[in-house]
Amino acid sequence: MRRCLLSLALLALLPLAAQAHFVWLIPTGPNEAKLIFSDSLDPDDPKLLDRIQHARIFGHDAKGSHHDLKMERAADGFVVKIPEGVNIVCGSCVYGVFQREGQPPILLTYNVLLHRGEGEMPCWDCMKLQVRREKADEFIVQHEAMPVADATVTIIGPEGFKRQTVKTDAEGRFRFSPTGPSGTYGLRVLHATKEPGAHEGKKYEEARTYTTFVFATTTATDAAAEPTPDPEATRLLANARAARATWANFPGFKANIEVNINGRKFQGTVDVDARGKVTLVDLDPTAMAWAKRVLTSAVSHRLGDNTPTETPCSFADTDVDHPLGRLVNVLNDEMHSSYRIKDRQIMMVNRTMGDSRFSILMMENFQNEEGKVLPANYVVQSWHPQTGALVKSEAHRQTFQRLEGYDLPATITVITTDPEVKVNVLKLSDVRLHSRGN
Repeated sequence: MRRCLLSLALLALLPLAAQAHFVWLIPTGPNEAKLIFSDSLDPDDPKLLDRIQHARIFGHDAKGSHHDLKMERAADGFVVKIPEGVNIVCGSCVYGVFQREGQPPILLTYNVLLHRGEGEMPCWDCMKLQVRREKADEFIVQHEAMPVADATVTIIGPEGFKRQTVKTDAEGRFRFSPTGPSGTYGLRVLHATKEPGAHEGKKYEEARTYTTFVFATTTATDAAAEPTPDPEATRLLANARAARATWANFPGFKANIEVNINGRKFQGTVDVDARGKVTLVDLDPTAMAWAKRVLTSAVSHRLGDNTPTETPCSFADTDVDHPLGRLVNVLNDEMHSSYRIKDRQIMMVNRTMGDSRFSILMMENFQNEEGKVLPANYVVQSWHPQTGALVKSEAHRQTFQRLEGYDLPATITVITTDPEVKVNVLKLSDVRLHSRGN
């Protein structure tokens, strides 16, 4: 059953929020951003930065690798260097307990999201209140994976843009299509709960979380330069996405796990909850980081995502006989994504992320009992941004085990060449599904 979460007493809080400061992560270069504390997207009083200097900033690349990012104090903010391939940069800062005269004590937390293109969003344990971009002009607000209905979203932008507010619908969605100047735009949303607690020895009666979401956009004139969507190309990608196997009403599972890191074996247990969170127990740290990354990626792809069913596309060429199928370009895509599609299967993915470029080449897909597609063998290739030379290749092989209608991971093998050859293998055994409601 889907439950909608309501931001409590939101209208009463708006006058306070309009004069308050918030934490924003603003892009300042191709691989750099700045954390600021301000009521706008411009830095404010540097003295206020001491209040957010303990913020934690992190991100994930296209392969699911986690990156903890460092902040360096500057005159008007904290500079954050962003690794290549990290397009969703996240952060959190527990501001602490504060109390205004005549009001109850409040625990205040700030979350930040910088959207530079498609990428892996933070888990719900890391960031409970999130804004996710589903389409170029459609967003969704969720708290612990559940939609936040009737929430007020404040939208600010570059010089010349008039501040706006919009409301989310019953599904937590709202639309915003900038018609003003190109530049950096920011969204801000609040979630409040009247649950008493204590933080660092100080009691509070209410917890408030503000999440900011920053992205860059172009003007309508710039967008008009894009090719015209082709209904056939759009349908081709939509059908291929619909053919992928996903887990409906997934309860989660437990299993024993064995990991072989280039010849060294480690054993432990794994628990995957209904939202896809992977928890490893008794597994040596040597194996834990890799195992969590590949399992999280495998699980998240089966749970599905917020990718829209139909994305405007055009054909890149007129070649209808390519062995991997038609080449389809995704329009209005910051990563310049393209796909080769054949027989309702995605056979190749090409993307540019920051200064890096990579391709995923599908060698073999597996069809389950329902005729849905699962990736069995594929190769991920990364290319040098300047020379175009191949810098790394990863061959992936996955097998599956059928349990009560779910195609769960059985083995995952990854052979990496960069230029050393490394072979890592993950095996799951004694897999048990969680009972419903756990």
